[in-house]
Amino acid sequence: MSNRPLSRLLLLLPLLAAGSCGADGRWSTVAGTVAIDGKPVDTGTIHFQSHADSSSSGGGLVTDGRFQVRTSDGFAPGQYSVVLQAFRRTGRTLKDPQKGRVEETASVPLRDSPQEVAVTPENAGGLALNFSSAK
Repeated sequence: MSNRPLSRLLLLLPLLAAGSCGADGRWSTVAGTVAIDGKPVDTGTIHFQSHADSSSSGGGLVTDGRFQVRTSDGFAPGQYSVVLQAFRRTGRTLKDPQKGRVEETASVPLRDSPQEVAVTPENAGGLALNFSSAK
């Protein structure tokens, strides 16, 4: 019994996983890191809105400076407005009636949200965004 078909399949799996770009030039995920004044965002939300195609948009959560935004319609290459809503941990805890003790967070006012970003298939998996606080 030959393992040749299985070997071929195992060789193709990494290529299939890496190639999330569809035939129409769209891809399903934008991911990367986001910081404020060079420090990773504790928690928040991030939203990408295409300038050219209203169906190319999506949003997601930011946790410890990392985000991953998925959309079923797909992202198209081009300019996007990126809106960030960010929160910093205060170091205090609060008693939540449903969750018990939770970390307190405070909203961080931003000077440059939304931010204009060019998104391409080459940078969509590793965007490094930096916003400025409105100190």
